[in-house]
Amino acid sequence: MAKKRYSHKQIRKSIKQDELRNALTRIVAFGKKNTENILISAIIFIVILVLIPLYFNNREKNEERATGLLNRAMNYSRQPVAGKFADPGSGTFRTREEKYGKTQELFNEIAGTYRSTRAAQIAKVGEANSFFYLQEYEKAIALYQEAKLKQSDAQLKLTLDERIAACQDNLQKWQAALDVYQAILSEAPEYFNKRAVRLQMARCHANLNQKEKAKEILAAEKNEEPGSYWSEVARRQMLESAGN
Repeated sequence: MAKKRYSHKQIRKSIKQDELRNALTRIVAFGKKNTENILISAIIFIVILVLIPLYFNNREKNEERATGLLNRAMNYSRQPVAGKFADPGSGTFRTREEKYGKTQELFNEIAGTYRSTRAAQIAKVGEANSFFYLQEYEKAIALYQEAKLKQSDAQLKLTLDERIAACQDNLQKWQAALDVYQAILSEAPEYFNKRAVRLQMARCHANLNQKEKAKEILAAEKNEEPGSYWSEVARRQMLESAGN
């Protein structure tokens, strides 16, 4: 009896079918052997699919809540202190302590409950400002320094340095304040508030009994853009220094 001949095409088709059967057999065998691992991986995958949208949705809601609290705190900080004539329903406050105490409550809530939000960084600076206006300069310095560590913007870091120097100035730590002011202008000679910084440096030099250095700075500021606001401030500061 003659053997059945197969064409080349039929042979290739048969080989492919065998390869497919073998592959399916291997997959089934792998599945049976690794059922537990596959199940765990499937659960993890499903959890990730559920949690990622929840995470971003929750983060967005936290940003909204934190921003709302921040706006309230900012509104409080803009309200006047009306003393004993304050009307409780008008949004005015009887004392500075009451006003900034209220704002600090909100800033603390933002920084504590919503610490990963953008509003939390602003709240930390706002809390520091509250202590500054309450003349609690040591506390303000600590918070400004903390806020600076979390800040990436170079310009904002310099602004926080200026606030730190102002605290040192108010504490009559003239050399510490002067060192910070000098560091600001050394790092950024074209700092946007450079003229105010130089006048503060002159004040520090005067209080350190470095009168000639103070006069030199004030004279330069008075002669820069004559008639401008800062030139007039420098002129008045020179008159005050001369009277002392």
